[in-house]
Amino acid sequence: MDEIVKKLHKTYFRFEYDKAERPSKEDDKAIIAKMISAEGKAVKKDEWIYGSCNERITYDLVTDDYRIKLFDFDGKNLNKLVNSAKTWAWNSMQDEERKLIIIYRYAEECSKYNEEFKIIMDIFNKSNAQVYDIEDGMRILQDAI
Repeated sequence: MDEIVKKLHKTYFRFEYDKAERPSKEDDKAIIAKMISAEGKAVKKDEWIYGSCNERITYDLVTDDYRIKLFDFDGKNLNKLVNSAKTWAWNSMQDEERKLIIIYRYAEECSKYNEEFKIIMDIFNKSNAQVYDIEDGMRILQDAI
């Protein structure tokens, strides 16, 4: 149990740690999956479904009620991620079977890509997805489970 608490602390307070000690996207995915399964809910990692055009869409985590996509914007050139945001916004509007939750990691105050981040958030906010930063996303999932 202490290991889970330590991992949760690193997720919530990641800026208190050196960059090399911060959790990766895979670490965050694992801790969210453990959090969901600890509540007795089934969760699958890297699950794919066929989309409305018969394409394969891979979600980071899937439960009976939610599909979850994690984005790590820290240290990324956000210009290159705008089209990915459009893709996931479109995916959310095509699938009414389950709710899409987008959880992102982004240190807005220390990035030179704030304008691009605002564009990405505008795209997500026009979608059917629920969009949260990592801290709020984990709280929302805890309450929803």
